[in-house]
Amino acid sequence: MGRKLQKLEILHVTDLHYQKKLYRWIAKVEDRFDLICLTGDLLDERANDAGKKQIRYLKRWLAKRKMPVMICSGNHDYVKESIDWMKDLPYGDGQIHPILGLKIASAPEDCRDFRPYYDCDILLHHYPPKGTPTAFHRKKGKDVGSKWLAQELPNLRCQLLLTGHAHRPLLPIFVRHGIKIYNSGGDHAPKQPKYSHITYYFPKNKRC
Repeated sequence: MGRKLQKLEILHVTDLHYQKKLYRWIAKVEDRFDLICLTGDLLDERANDAGKKQIRYLKRWLAKRKMPVMICSGNHDYVKESIDWMKDLPYGDGQIHPILGLKIASAPEDCRDFRPYYDCDILLHHYPPKGTPTAFHRKKGKDVGSKWLAQELPNLRCQLLLTGHAHRPLLPIFVRHGIKIYNSGGDHAPKQPKYSHITYYFPKNKRC
């Protein structure tokens, strides 16, 4: 038998807003990671390309990836007032996926009921929990987090909560109720996004 996998290297990026150069950067570094997590605002209605063209680009980009790419929807991902198109992606929106023995879930942008995700190991949601430094947008000077997610934090059993939306969070990492909350931020450099390189250590009973 092979050696058991003890850790998972995760690349977390958020709020790409259809900047193709940032997608190209992720493609260049993907070999360093076991899992990619993108937490919303993958598209942008202000871009020159129409929504359907942006979706086609994203689907082609995803098809070329060598490892799972978990995705959740953001407020800029609506096309014709719908985010349902994201449910059809390989590791799509609003679903729980078994990956390397873990339950990894993506809660959609409009999620108000987090009960389906209580038992997940890793949860993706565009909005950070309200009342945390990951939700405070320094540029806007206000909390842009989800009150529904904040209320549910004590009930979640996940070790990691990956979020976005606040482009300049007061803190990119914060722990509450034993959950490590990440918001990598969205004010990206011209050719490289802000990102988090997360090393997740498997509990002994879940090592692959």
